[in-house]
Amino acid sequence: MSKKAVFINTGFDPTAALDVLAALGLSTGDLLVLVYPAATDGSSKLRSEQARTQIKTHLDLLKTRGRCITLREMELNVADVKASLAILVDAIAEVKKGGYKVYIELTGGVRIITVLMMLISACFANLVEEVTLISEVTQERISLPIIPPPVLNERLLGTILGVLANKGNAKRKELSKEIGVSESSISRAVSRLKNLGLLDEGLRILSISDKFKNMSPIFSRLVKYIHFQELK
Repeated sequence: MSKKAVFINTGFDPTAALDVLAALGLSTGDLLVLVYPAATDGSSKLRSEQARTQIKTHLDLLKTRGRCITLREMELNVADVKASLAILVDAIAEVKKGGYKVYIELTGGVRIITVLMMLISACFANLVEEVTLISEVTQERISLPIIPPPVLNERLLGTILGVLANKGNAKRKELSKEIGVSESSISRAVSRLKNLGLLDEGLRILSISDKFKNMSPIFSRLVKYIHFQELK
């Protein structure tokens, strides 16, 4: 089982980090990375230190119960956006190379770090497994898996996902007829999408996997918006 590494936009509040420990079920060998801004005044610095202390105390408690989670702290000077972005990207890449599945938690924290984390998720989809957060409206935890880069770069892959997002499910023969390509081309593309974890198939009927159901609106618009240059 792959180890998890969760980068949390901690800010000055430990709530999100403590919620993540419960929701993601971090266990021995997993990594928790607290990402927070360098404080610009005494009050902010104190709140930031108190937040991290609460998290460390909770991790110490879990350790007494046999769950040894590794903790790292990452302070970013967000006044220098370029430097902060570089530090964060390199840290995520290093962890990924270490064999971890990387998750980014956006609940709480500060807005600029949220933006940097989302930029990294979009530009380096091969590094990040999922983005997670708690909805401020429903208080429910939301998990948004990252779309693998090949899906965004190849028209046929995107078209298949778009058709399935709109239809719900379809057989390979139906996809071939609707898209206008051979069944062998459909089969090769479907195999790639299944290997990426994007599609499920049962009784020869294809559908978008449960993990990616929330991404259906993006899939249904891939060809229209992402590949629109080809239509000019």
